[in-house]
Order: sequence, then C-alpha cells, then structure tokens
Amino acid sequence: MKGLQKIGSYQKGDERLLGDSEFVENVLAQAEESLERKYHLKAKGFDFEKVVDRVPELTGLEPPEVLA
Repeated sequence: MKGLQKIGSYQKGDERLLGDSEFVENVLAQAEESLERKYHLKAKGFDFEKVVDRVPELTGLEPPEVLA
C-alpha cells in the first residue's frame, strides 16, 4: 500500500466488504443513510407501538390487521 500512497492513489476499504472502492463507498453511504433515518424517527418518538397505533389512522385498517 505504501506504493499507492507515494503516488497519491488511495482506495476506500473496509474489511467487512468485498469489492472495489466505489462499491465499498456506496454500501457505506447507504448504511449511513439508513442509520440517520432510523435515529431521526427514533428522536421524534417513533417506536413499534407508535407505528402500530399510527398505521390504522392513515390506512383505515384495524390494529389487529396491521399486525397480521
């Protein structure tokens, strides 16, 4: 890797992912978006029970139907 650093060429890598630099960057960006969205909803007080209560209001379903 030192040879690549000397010429100014760096690659994004993550030992959990196999693929080229662009693929790794895309996967990590999507994972970050997912986490941001999850914590954004959590910060607004959404949890499983609140969603189960809210879906019938939006769809007209009964709560047991939401869980079915």
